[in-house]
Amino acid sequence: MGVSMEGQKVIMVPYMEAHVPKYHLWMQDPALLRATGSEPLSLQQEAYKRETLKKDEQGLGVEIRKLGIESMERGKLELGTHEMYEPINDSSSAAEAPTQYEEAQTAAKNVLPFLFFFTSILVLESTAFDVVANFGAKADGRTDMKVALLNAWKQACASATPATVVIPKGTYMLSQALLNGPCKSHITLKVHGIIMAPADPKAFKDSNWVAISFVDGLTITGGGVFDGQGSGVWGKSSCGMNYCDTLPFNLKLHALKNTMIQDVTSKDSKQFHVNVLHGQNITFERFTVSAPETSINTNGIHIGRSNLVNVFNSIIQTGNDCVSLGDGSKNVYIKELNCGPGHGISVGSLGKYHNEQPVHGVYVKKCTISNAENGVRIKTWPASYPGTATEIHFEDIKMEDVGNPIIVDQEYCPSKSCNLKVPSRVKLSKISFKNIRGTSKTQEAVKIICSSGVPCEDVRLIDIDLTYKGPGGPSTSRCSNVHPRLSGDADVRTGFTS
Repeated sequence: MGVSMEGQKVIMVPYMEAHVPKYHLWMQDPALLRATGSEPLSLQQEAYKRETLKKDEQGLGVEIRKLGIESMERGKLELGTHEMYEPINDSSSAAEAPTQYEEAQTAAKNVLPFLFFFTSILVLESTAFDVVANFGAKADGRTDMKVALLNAWKQACASATPATVVIPKGTYMLSQALLNGPCKSHITLKVHGIIMAPADPKAFKDSNWVAISFVDGLTITGGGVFDGQGSGVWGKSSCGMNYCDTLPFNLKLHALKNTMIQDVTSKDSKQFHVNVLHGQNITFERFTVSAPETSINTNGIHIGRSNLVNVFNSIIQTGNDCVSLGDGSKNVYIKELNCGPGHGISVGSLGKYHNEQPVHGVYVKKCTISNAENGVRIKTWPASYPGTATEIHFEDIKMEDVGNPIIVDQEYCPSKSCNLKVPSRVKLSKISFKNIRGTSKTQEAVKIICSSGVPCEDVRLIDIDLTYKGPGGPSTSRCSNVHPRLSGDADVRTGFTS
């Protein structure tokens, strides 16, 4: 369940999309997204009792069992997950899959009335802590609101019932805020105003500006803006140097669980806009990133070592990757994202560091990428440490004047100083590109360069239609150390030969 605010009340809002674990089924029906890679749970009473007891301990007093949802025989509904899952046995044969698929659809339809009912009754009072009215913050764009915000957060975090920190409309200066948990109940940071960081990078000793850590049950909402005032530092020095280690992120989200970031904007960050690390069940919805394409090293949302991260119905315009996925990213769902300018949607780079964790389960669907340097990309370093990335799927992506619309690059080396004679040791497998259409700024519209040491396995291209209208003829493709499986228009539009 997601959490949105209305006045001083918390309303639990369900998302109603079913998930299945077979990526080929997910590809066949837009109504279904893939399930998590974790052990599937059923909609049995035991699961609900666990979640209910947890919420009751936080003072919410929610009795899920009274809703009668436990009578359903299939699926999983969990407070704070933002999703409804319908597991299908991964060991099913092809003949059995359609039957289970139909059952999944039926179960999803049957549970909807309960979801609507749940939404209508679960309205909880939330105590408000206003940084201006209660803690003396000044919306003058000059006075540091750090003390007021920290005091409001401290009291809200200690509340035994749901609490809301309110930042009213206006412009505020904030030097730094480290907002730490754990908190006793659900906490909402409701930002109506514009929060500005110091423009001078010397004001920061580390990469923290607004950093939130160790909270289970958090909502950031309100329509406000986090303005990093980063234009003065872009291009001043190479981010390969120590200089960038102290440039702050606009939002650093560490070890959060069951979190919704909704209807807020990150503007002109000095470094990454958002960094999600060690997160569990994080959703961005109607989230906006605003920065010019000249903003160096300003990834929109970077995700690492996190499970169940959703990016829905958002707009990211920046100077680097719109969304980047580092090692340990699992079960990431990106849907209806408008990306560009920027460097597209990237998995990686991977393999640069020792003991990187596997990437598993990335699903990107119904997105538009425009005026970007890259489209959808997977990148690993040559001469890398070993690693794996599997179950990565891109579907229904519209490209508008994009360079390198489809690119797998296992020789990624932006510094041009790598040893290309030693191949990458990151194994890529179970990757698909389906219904990728639009215009390419580069003649080589599809490039799949895999490792000679660990060649790519199970790569599929389905219905690829990318047009190049520049000099030199129509769009072309190139691949190495891979035997992609082609279907639909892929062999016609991109120059592949089966």
